[in-house]
Amino acid sequence: ARALERRPEVRRAQATLADAQAARDAAALAARLPDVTASVTAGQLASASGAAGRTVSGSLNLTTGVLGAQVSVPLREPKSPVSGVNLALNASIPILGSTESAALRQAELGVQQATLALDVARQGAELDVRTRIQAAQDERGALDAARTRVRAAELTVQAAQARLDAGLATRLDVAQARLNLTQATQALSAQLDRVSVAGAALAQATADLDPLLLTIPALPTGGRP
Repeated sequence: ARALERRPEVRRAQATLADAQAARDAAALAARLPDVTASVTAGQLASASGAAGRTVSGSLNLTTGVLGAQVSVPLREPKSPVSGVNLALNASIPILGSTESAALRQAELGVQQATLALDVARQGAELDVRTRIQAAQDERGALDAARTRVRAAELTVQAAQARLDAGLATRLDVAQARLNLTQATQALSAQLDRVSVAGAALAQATADLDPLLLTIPALPTGGRP
């Protein structure tokens, strides 16, 4: 559960899906609403020469919410200007098909792809965690076996020493038993390291351990933290 909530690839897939859903909703809205723009122009709309004078205009696209404004100032003052207000409403309504419908289909396809990518990311995270759990359990089982071998080697050394004291064994037998104990102890130490590595790998898989911490270089001898 922690991996499905915190893993970076799962979070990226969730963000991608959210973006795709937002794009689909926007495309659906654009496909339902016609492209409507309302505009108003006020000022000297015309003059004796036919050119407009000083005017102020603004427009608002009701579909996209884009607001525009414009100020027009002629280089020469027009003669006999006619002032007034001009209102306009422009609408674009598709009849035989539109690019908005194609954009909506493309956005829906993007949502499907993002959903599939999220499912793949979640399945990959779950498989990784389950694999790491099994590996950690195997290493812990091997650790118990290594401890058992160390205990058995210790008993063998004690028995060899007792037999040597009783004259039933040689010093070579005791040395061999001690060598076996040393090897078993070293194997136990190596197994402890493998258990630690398996635990760190599991913590990384569940996003409990930042992978960047594993790449921080060690301080040189005598360095201060």
